[in-house]
Amino acid sequence: MFCSYTARLFPHGGRADYLVLHLSDLVRMSFMGATSDNTELRLAGLKSLQEVITRFSTVPEPEFPGHVILEQFQAQVGAALRPAFTEDTPSDVTAAACQVCSTWIGSGVARDLNDLRRVHQLLVSSLRKLKHGSINTQLYSESAATLEKLSILKAWAEVYVTAVAQEAKFNGNRNNNDEDDNIFASSTETLLSLVRPELDSLVSYWLAALRDSALLSLPAQFSKQLPPSGGAFYKAESAEACREYYRASWPPILLALAVWLSKSNFELPLNVEVSETWPDNEPESRFHLMIGIAVEALCSRTTYADDNTIQSCVRAIHALLQCEWCQLQLMLDVKLPIELCNVLHRLILTRDSLTSQHLCVNCALAILNAARSSIHISNTIDMKNGNIPNATTGYGGLPKTLYAGGEGDNGIAKGTTLTFALMELCLCVMVRQVPLLCSSEGRLIILPGILYLIIGFIRESSRLDENSVLPDLPVGHLTTVATASLQALRNLASSPPTDSTLSKWITIMQCALFSLLQLCDGEYRKDECVLMLSCVVLASVAPSQVVLGHRESVYRFVRLIRSQLQSEHAHVVSKTLQALSSLLARRDVNAPFISSLGQDVFSVIRPFVTSNNHMENVKNITEEKLQVLQDALKTLEVTVTVADGKRSLGISSIIEKAIGKCVIVPIESPSASATCEGKSSHC
Repeated sequence: MFCSYTARLFPHGGRADYLVLHLSDLVRMSFMGATSDNTELRLAGLKSLQEVITRFSTVPEPEFPGHVILEQFQAQVGAALRPAFTEDTPSDVTAAACQVCSTWIGSGVARDLNDLRRVHQLLVSSLRKLKHGSINTQLYSESAATLEKLSILKAWAEVYVTAVAQEAKFNGNRNNNDEDDNIFASSTETLLSLVRPELDSLVSYWLAALRDSALLSLPAQFSKQLPPSGGAFYKAESAEACREYYRASWPPILLALAVWLSKSNFELPLNVEVSETWPDNEPESRFHLMIGIAVEALCSRTTYADDNTIQSCVRAIHALLQCEWCQLQLMLDVKLPIELCNVLHRLILTRDSLTSQHLCVNCALAILNAARSSIHISNTIDMKNGNIPNATTGYGGLPKTLYAGGEGDNGIAKGTTLTFALMELCLCVMVRQVPLLCSSEGRLIILPGILYLIIGFIRESSRLDENSVLPDLPVGHLTTVATASLQALRNLASSPPTDSTLSKWITIMQCALFSLLQLCDGEYRKDECVLMLSCVVLASVAPSQVVLGHRESVYRFVRLIRSQLQSEHAHVVSKTLQALSSLLARRDVNAPFISSLGQDVFSVIRPFVTSNNHMENVKNITEEKLQVLQDALKTLEVTVTVADGKRSLGISSIIEKAIGKCVIVPIESPSASATCEGKSSHC
């Protein structure tokens, strides 16, 4: 329990001993760890301190209304952070301390600017390591130096975004309280005034970090485009080790840079330095870099981005579209705003977070405003005859071509008109917000009957005997009936109630999952691949209690997936691996499946990496087995993205060794000796 007032209302002793009542002990423990001489203990102390700030920053102080409970520990927080910013501190400790600083500043606990300035000065001191290169790489690795620099930039980005939000709120309050001008006159200095002196240099660093991140995220076939000497914050020798650091740091950096550029009409500071690794400093290059990074993350199928990353990307695009120059740049080619609308539409369909959906709608509104601005300019300026003002955008005038509207004369075509893309997105939002016809209790009454019908359709669709819906179907084929049943099952499982009926709903859905698994015990001839896909569809969207709440269901589920991984049909194994990847991407349910099926997934690629004749197997691989091999490697890749640090390195090592052995190495053998599929596996 984190509310001190509520905790004090309950009796003490026994199990009624709440964490908030020991907050001073938690802060003291974190302080002792953060200021110790042991590096691991310092990291643990800083992590604990950040957790304390996150958990208790909004807990009110019962004895002083209007204040929070952490205000009394401001001195301890500052003292715990100060030793991490000395020159001889290990890079990973400074990196962790930077994150604690940004969390503390953004928490709003320190309301007085003088108190806030103490922690702010620590971040200012860290900028010396960017400006003067004071990091001693002889003591620590190049990758550790990269981690430290990126953590500094990430912390400053988070602080800047927080400062802009606080400034907007402050100005809004001042406008709403004009009669209290004297109150606001005495507090004109805000967090943004502390951050503003460092912004000119930070903008160039943020841009350089985004460029590095974009280069390091390129697929392997474009590795030749990487600068031979490395990037702005990494060396070529440590590129592989630094990819994960960039992956964790770029979202807040992208958002901060987008917010700053939107306020300067996309112009950089006059004293910005041009990077040798990226000499193209034109605004068009920056615009497409930032839009490209955001859209790539929103559309990625290989990595599952969390809601914070998704929201940062959408916020960044929205911030960019507040800039007049970016609006016109976006409307140069209507295919770009159409693609953005399609991406937002997909996010609304696949993300259940109300905040994410609200941000997507705001971003769509920004695209609509950009289209309106483009149409207005096209209608008021004689662009065909060259009568274009030169000072409208700040970059040599307006472009020669702009979106001018006029859609609908020949119908509104799908995929080629901005009108259709925006209407599709708006309709999707409205449909998702239509209230259900039944009350929560009414839903529970009809839910078992609906599930009984759906499971019956799935059972009949999986039959392979004389009573099958369609005779002579291949194993693993989904009929139209089966596809519709899976879609209905997904819709039901992805919309749990939010009131007191949740526990009963979970019990009903657990019974549905168990009933699907019991279909495997039927004496008739059946397609277990269809049953497996049905279970995965339900488990990939249902709450974790539905998937893991019944031990027998978990055991049967694992056994069913294992049997399909061992199928003699290659396309069945491929479908199973693809389904398993979607299941492993869920961090809250993947643990038993990773521990139970990891060896089975590796067994799929074992003939190509560990057998005595694995080179021969790779050369003579068939097209179906090649697809299975690729799906198995993708499944292991998903496992890497969801595993923690140490386990992730171990799995990555296994994948690297596996891929290395799949490569056809011998040069003396003629290339014609390998099949086309073998060459594909080499590529």
